Amino acid sequence: MTNYLYNLISIIVFNDLIKNTNRRLGFISTKGFTLIELVVVIAIIAILAGALLLIINPSKLLAKARYARRMTEMETLRSALARYYLGHVAYPYTLDQTGGWLSAPPCNTAWGICVDDWIPGIVASGELPALPKDLKHEGYTGSDPEHSGNTYYLYRSDGVDYKLLAHQPEKCLVTDKLYDPARVNECGWAVECDYGVTCWSWAIWSSDASKMW
Repeated sequence: MTNYLYNLISIIVFNDLIKNTNRRLGFISTKGFTLIELVVVIAIIAILAGALLLIINPSKLLAKARYARRMTEMETLRSALARYYLGHVAYPYTLDQTGGWLSAPPCNTAWGICVDDWIPGIVASGELPALPKDLKHEGYTGSDPEHSGNTYYLYRSDGVDYKLLAHQPEKCLVTDKLYDPARVNECGWAVECDYGVTCWSWAIWSSDASKMW
């Protein structure tokens, strides 16, 4: 990039020298810019804009924002479930569903069931205004309208205990505050790897009984 700027500046200086010579000889007017000057200025602006985008890296900033929001939403769900338990002496029950895991549609049905009320009754009870959806919840990507990418929230409970997942969050590492100990394995084809193992999800659980669900 330094070489580009050097070359462009050299062109400007050379062009200015020619223009001043022509001006002294009376070949051109003293007013306005030449076409080559305008082209060079536009090129410099484009290069500087590209450099600024590389420095700012908007995709990285967006990923950090999603990371922070994901953490916040998980903690918000934890608090809402605690309040629900105080009022009902039980957590929202899901084991009447296939596999017991629920998520907002569309989701990967290999995990269980895709339903709008994926933490049953918690919105109706007033503990939450609405259930969140992960910002990377990608929607329909296959032949089955219930299948999508794998980044989404999941919930499972037998009424006595529960486990909440943020499945395949970006930059999931075993050093993360909420990493799921039940979903780590040796590094392989997964996206992120840390200390020789792969983190597949973040998790919050109510007790050791549900920790390894």
